[in-house]
Amino acid sequence: MPESHRRAGVAGLVAAALLSLLAGCSAAPAAGEGPSGSTTATGATSASATVPLGDVPKDPGATLDVGPVAFDDQAVVVATFATAVPGRPVSLQKQTDGGWQEVGQASQDKKGRAEFHPGTEKATYRAVALDYDSDLTHYAAATTPRGSASGQWKQVFGDEFDGSSLRKPLAVRSEGQYFAPRYCAASMSSMVSVGDGVLGLGVDKVGGTRATRVRANAARANGTSLAKACADGVYDNAMVGTQDRFLFTYGVVAARVKFPVQRGMHSAVWLQTPDGKDIEIDIIESFGFRSSGGIQNMLHPKSSTGERLDVGQYVTNVPEIKTQEWWNEYHVVSIEWSPSGYVFRIDGVETFRTTKAKSSRPHFLVLSLQTSDYETNRLDRSQLPASFDVDWVRIWQER
Repeated sequence: MPESHRRAGVAGLVAAALLSLLAGCSAAPAAGEGPSGSTTATGATSASATVPLGDVPKDPGATLDVGPVAFDDQAVVVATFATAVPGRPVSLQKQTDGGWQEVGQASQDKKGRAEFHPGTEKATYRAVALDYDSDLTHYAAATTPRGSASGQWKQVFGDEFDGSSLRKPLAVRSEGQYFAPRYCAASMSSMVSVGDGVLGLGVDKVGGTRATRVRANAARANGTSLAKACADGVYDNAMVGTQDRFLFTYGVVAARVKFPVQRGMHSAVWLQTPDGKDIEIDIIESFGFRSSGGIQNMLHPKSSTGERLDVGQYVTNVPEIKTQEWWNEYHVVSIEWSPSGYVFRIDGVETFRTTKAKSSRPHFLVLSLQTSDYETNRLDRSQLPASFDVDWVRIWQER
């Protein structure tokens, strides 16, 4: 996660530097962007087998971020220490009536971060960096501040789709509007359903006189012949959002979704500004099982001339995406958006992290399943209708 919570002031950083100097330790070089991971320290190293569960001196520059998202059976907790010692063991501990109890261990990476995936029970945590010797330097045990999800976050939006119709602030977007890059498809309320606790967003083919009319309009817009217009078909899509009814700046967005397996369309959970001129934040986009991309996290800033740019990547560190079973199941996707950048996750696994394309403008939420004209040549019409299913969607902001 971006280190957006409870940052130490100048005094805390000075104190951390003095402690580091007294201990004779030095900071590790900073890491680049991308998914974080544990790093093994080089040289002679050793860690204490004793895990302190009592009083431990605090690292004045350390932070503890307890995420609010329940990735089905696990949460995400990230400890960050002022002095990065790659490979140094860190003990995550929860507070109980009898004191502190260890619930897991991880190792610091080159940024001084250690990530944990405890259960989703409500708990107060701390993270203790254990006694550690690296070459000629001894690092004494030190702890982060304690923290809890409820103490750090408040939920500001949520929909469990437990009714029989769409509820505000969500509403169908751009109904019946055909525009680039979708002259051959449009959002339709008939493709949106709510039932059995699920929001269904659909895609289906269109025929008859309406398809003929759409093709004629597409031919005029593209400057082509009627025979070539919408050669791969005309389609109804689904798109809902909170535009003009709920906007927010910074926070955590999460949704539990099941992606369509079909290619030739893309489902998405994304954020946009009301005027569409700022950064589009695509929390997740899926392109179907066995598609060339599969799943991606993407930001779309604008160039000085208004051209849409791409900052992001396809998901490469979740190998299960290449299996049919993965696409048949629900998955929890999330983003943490802060002044320092973005962290994307799927089922608790960090898939992309960046400090580029930062935005401080209010955005609204969009959920969609669409067929863009450039991708429908890969669509198998015999597999329609298709559906993008959303079990729930929630947004939190810092307290």
